[in-house]
Amino acid sequence: MPRHGLAFPRGRAALAPSITAEVARRQEAVAEAVQATGAELHRNYVHGSWVPHVSLATRAPGTLLPLVTDAVAAVLPMPLVVDRAALVDSGSGETWVLDTIP
Repeated sequence: MPRHGLAFPRGRAALAPSITAEVARRQEAVAEAVQATGAELHRNYVHGSWVPHVSLATRAPGTLLPLVTDAVAAVLPMPLVVDRAALVDSGSGETWVLDTIP
């Protein structure tokens, strides 16, 4: 699976994995369901704006991105199992656990 390092504002380092069409479809469905409740969805999760990524570090300047991604790439692939999901208000930290995984 191809991987590319990303540097987001405020020092967030991440990997950008390739995703399947099914993952993209599910993300769109989740975004639509969240918006249908009247909740405000962050602009980076709106259809057409989402950047699939896995956060690696929250305080890594862009100059450290190669070091961070190389360290993580050394242990990839890293199989993951999603066993729960929640909506989180990143402003307040309030969390709503979802009964099912979208």
